[in-house]
Amino acid sequence: MALEEYWRKRDFRETPEPAGDRPGPAPQAADLWHRLPQGQRYCVQMHRATRLHYDFRLEHGGVLLSWAVPRGPSLDPARKRLAVQTEDHPLDYGDFEGVIPSGYGMGTVELWDAGTFTWTRESARDPDGQISRGDIKFQLSGEKLAGEFALVRIVDRAPRPAGAAEAQRSFLLIKKRDEAALAGHEAADHDGSVKSGRTLDEIAAQGGGDPRERQRARRRGAREAVHAPAGSLGVAPARPPGPAGPPAGPPPAAHPSLDPVIEEALEELSRMGAAGSWRIGPRRLRLTNLDKPLWPDPVITKRQMIDYYVRMSPYLLPYLQDRPLSMQVFPDGITGHSFWRKDKPAHAPEWIDSWLFRGEGGSKTWIVVNEAATLGWLANAGVVDLHPWHSRIDSPQRPDWAVFDLDPSEPATFEDVRDIARLVKVALDHLGMRGVLKTSGQTGLQIYVPLRRGPDYTRVRGWVEEVARAIGRVEPDRISWEWSVSRRAGRIRIDYTQNIINKTLAAPYSLRPGPGAPVSTPLRWEELEDPRLRSDAWTMATIWERLRETGDLFGDVLGGDQDLPGRWAPPAA
Repeated sequence: MALEEYWRKRDFRETPEPAGDRPGPAPQAADLWHRLPQGQRYCVQMHRATRLHYDFRLEHGGVLLSWAVPRGPSLDPARKRLAVQTEDHPLDYGDFEGVIPSGYGMGTVELWDAGTFTWTRESARDPDGQISRGDIKFQLSGEKLAGEFALVRIVDRAPRPAGAAEAQRSFLLIKKRDEAALAGHEAADHDGSVKSGRTLDEIAAQGGGDPRERQRARRRGAREAVHAPAGSLGVAPARPPGPAGPPAGPPPAAHPSLDPVIEEALEELSRMGAAGSWRIGPRRLRLTNLDKPLWPDPVITKRQMIDYYVRMSPYLLPYLQDRPLSMQVFPDGITGHSFWRKDKPAHAPEWIDSWLFRGEGGSKTWIVVNEAATLGWLANAGVVDLHPWHSRIDSPQRPDWAVFDLDPSEPATFEDVRDIARLVKVALDHLGMRGVLKTSGQTGLQIYVPLRRGPDYTRVRGWVEEVARAIGRVEPDRISWEWSVSRRAGRIRIDYTQNIINKTLAAPYSLRPGPGAPVSTPLRWEELEDPRLRSDAWTMATIWERLRETGDLFGDVLGGDQDLPGRWAPPAA
């Protein structure tokens, strides 16, 4: 009955809003909102009704607890915001964006922010009790908001009985002082949907619904175009002189769309000189030696690598989030010396997420990449290779996937690697398991098998070895178990030992230190039959066209819905 007030206020024959338990449009599983973990979601919707306000919503108890925030949430701890509690909303409202026609709530709605939250402090122990008391504390991890917040009822904090006075609905939304705090932050400065990339006016003009709202949006758009600053009407800003190289980014139509904050930051990067202070949303970075060549022939500069990694963040971050990161650093470019870094250096900004791991070899604080700004900082530090763990920081001993790393040794060819990959696919099909395929970006192929978390690394590694050795019995002359490359004699190693804590492979869409900046690229299984396929087939310059054609082919690895099978007999050769 939690949604009775929501239902009572709306006529679902007229409004496009989701109806919750009542008949309504089916959710799209690919939507940002439906990809977030259920029970931990929050969203903020920018809503221009009678006046502009922001609707802040937390998922709890099967509904979205909702507050109207007239001036919008702020990352500035000094800017406490009035938040008036409104009726609970259905969970599917977290993905709603569009124009509501005349009637209750009329106006335009933009999905301004979305992400996950966790209860903190007293709320972590007793969320229902703290909600009833009107003293709620939580940590946000979204596209625009981050860090700890509190919602505190302005009047007394005694439990609120049914039918309490309207004053009991008045709260303050307060940003806590932490590394995500940002002085002067205003929500209105960051108009742009995390779902569609459109502004509020663009949604009003394109989204159907009330014609009066569409007409108001067109008038506002015309006024803004007349007074737009130079350079904002489709004329590309001049770029400072520097070494030539391949295109640094994709056409604007690439999917998924970039956060407008990131697009603005990339425009600023293109105009910057050889060094300077650079801002991505609430983060500020010091960039240096931007026109230093990192790849020769054709020359690719540090500026272009920073642009690539930040622009690639919507694709790349899902495979890095909450995972400790090993990284290969090339301070003087890929032809110079390099080293592996597995800890957060002392000079790294405090806002970069990290995680302390105590292992047999001692303690180490690892960088964890949860936002685009961290990718920008790593690229500025000369990091080319990104190698995330197979497990996450909340359960470091239990991987999310098993990996088959197919590593050839000359004179074995890439055709040999493809043959072995086909045998791995046959074995997985025999077991009723799905695998996801990608190039290494260098000489091999890698197959990831998504797993439901539970088995530890030892069990996962044992299973991969069992499958690998069964394939080795089918092709004994083509597969080697030797560690030393020199002793593999032109055979392929199925490296099951990659399934160990702290052993890593290049992330999908990671750059590799090879000619032309190759990219570790997800594949369809049928592409193994294409004679033109190479492990370094896609580069920083060409990956965007591929993504426009295929989208992200690796997303299934995040599914986590497969259990390890028991012992098995290999399929017949």
